[in-house]
Amino acid sequence: MGDSLQLTPLAQILAGILLLVLGRKLFWVFVGVIGFFAGVHYGAQVLAGLDEWLRLVIAFGIGVVAAVLALVLQRLAVAIAGAFVGGTFAIQLAPLIGVHTDAGITMAFFFGAVLTAVLLSVLFDPVLILLSNDMGSLMIADALALNDVLTLLVIAVLFVVGLVIQSRIGPAVRD
Repeated sequence: MGDSLQLTPLAQILAGILLLVLGRKLFWVFVGVIGFFAGVHYGAQVLAGLDEWLRLVIAFGIGVVAAVLALVLQRLAVAIAGAFVGGTFAIQLAPLIGVHTDAGITMAFFFGAVLTAVLLSVLFDPVLILLSNDMGSLMIADALALNDVLTLLVIAVLFVVGLVIQSRIGPAVRD
């Protein structure tokens, strides 16, 4: 048993597609997927001593709790998930644009998280589309394990595809 816990590329691609297509329409799915992703990503570090199957169960539980909170405390849950996405997106892009120091990556996460949470509180639907496309395109590009240039290209293309799809399917489902 290793200490890293990873989603299979297929699972990452499917979760990414779900975010690209339904991230705005069913915002609780967005929050649930982000909760699960955070549980998988950070659970490997925090819960390193546990068996992999137990870490997956815990990650799934985090995703379910996040989705339920999104239904009950809509804007707060989306703002928290959005802060995670904004920070994660910033640290994923930082090395691609030349930021490689720990301090630079930490600052990128903080800046991305705060900016995203503020934008979500002001412009819920449009920012929700942007965030779900950010995370969906990142998950898919990460699963493909491409070089930096191709990764940026895939992220850009998928982001635009997600924007087109989500802008045509109507506003988020609330209440």
